[in-house]
Amino acid sequence: MNLINVFPVFSRDVREKAKDVKFRLNRFDILVIFLLVLKLFLSAIFFPELEMPDEDYHTNFNINYDYHGNLYFSWMHQFYILFKNFFHLTGPSLELNSHFSFASNSFIFIHNSFNSLFVILLRFVHVFCALFFIFGFYFILKRIKKISGFEKIFTFRLSLLFLSWPAVSSSLAGISPDFFIYLYEALFFIILIYYNQVLPLLLFNLLMCIFVDNNPIIMIAMTICYSIFFFLTRAGERVLVLKNKLGLVGISVVLILIYAVLVRVGIISRLCPYLEWVISDLSTTTNYRLLKSLGCLFLGLYYLGGSMSLLAFWPEYVLFLVFSLLCLWKLFTRDGLLENRLFLYILSSFLTFNVAILTLHAIDQGRYYYFLIPALIVMFDRYFLKSKLFVSNKYYLAIGILFFISSMIKLAEAALRGFVIG
Repeated sequence: MNLINVFPVFSRDVREKAKDVKFRLNRFDILVIFLLVLKLFLSAIFFPELEMPDEDYHTNFNINYDYHGNLYFSWMHQFYILFKNFFHLTGPSLELNSHFSFASNSFIFIHNSFNSLFVILLRFVHVFCALFFIFGFYFILKRIKKISGFEKIFTFRLSLLFLSWPAVSSSLAGISPDFFIYLYEALFFIILIYYNQVLPLLLFNLLMCIFVDNNPIIMIAMTICYSIFFFLTRAGERVLVLKNKLGLVGISVVLILIYAVLVRVGIISRLCPYLEWVISDLSTTTNYRLLKSLGCLFLGLYYLGGSMSLLAFWPEYVLFLVFSLLCLWKLFTRDGLLENRLFLYILSSFLTFNVAILTLHAIDQGRYYYFLIPALIVMFDRYFLKSKLFVSNKYYLAIGILFFISSMIKLAEAALRGFVIG
């Protein structure tokens, strides 16, 4: 299946010119990669230590003791031993901040001095691992024969912009096995939306759950929901109009309400004993606050640094909200085969999100749903840039520089709050 021929994502002139285009790194790609690499290394140095999500636990427990059976922790453990035994470096001993709270521009720990060399070096190893996979992805993509050069450019550039997104690049710099998942989520979007390859995605997500982390369970559930909707609506053959889309939203709301009732009366915990420790009593749905969870998801998708504590400037959130709502409005009101798939992708994500937070309220954080960001980038390009982002070097570079500047401002603020302001 060919992206260019099947979906009218780009104008006919662009598609004709793209048939013979060669996939290779040009100076614009190299500059975007350089900005991403620079951002990751600066974050490794200047972002206050152990403040990334679960970084304290991963550094002091998983890498040191509980590393067996996990490829990432086993690899990092070797460098942990190297830095500790051969270079005689020790990890930090930090005091907890009693005033910490979420979305408060505060940190979990009190930082009386700059980051320890031990944590910086571990972060460097982590960043080098991420870069190894990024360049490995480029070389593998370059050697694939079954897709066109333009498809490769689209795939690689969307992946780079996704990784450059402020929230994603911030998460990518922290010591965590989740970086495997972040590196893969743009590709997940492309394979599902443009190639409709469901089975390989399910198998790969399952392998990620076994060998890396269990976060891909959300993507597994979302893929299943998308596949069911796609099959029942015949979205690959006929265009869904506004009435069809509103009907599907209504069905999703009914399914969410049914699941909430099943959770409330304890049926889910009986059917799935594995979830019994999660759904611990019959009052679990009293903690389900959709608006709060949607707010948490919204903040986290754009940027909620540290352990969900550092905020961006409020005008940035306003712009992000406005563009997101406009994209959704255009997605509802425009018809087309690609709109079918994008709509079902967003709808399936919404359904999965609600089922997830009804089951476990803590997983409303944006980092669990970064797979939505590639869809937002594609919709922004399609509806506001007239599909120029991936064919115009100047648009592509401008967005890459914008993401870099935004991330640097947030990193400077984090360093000031951690080491200067306190």
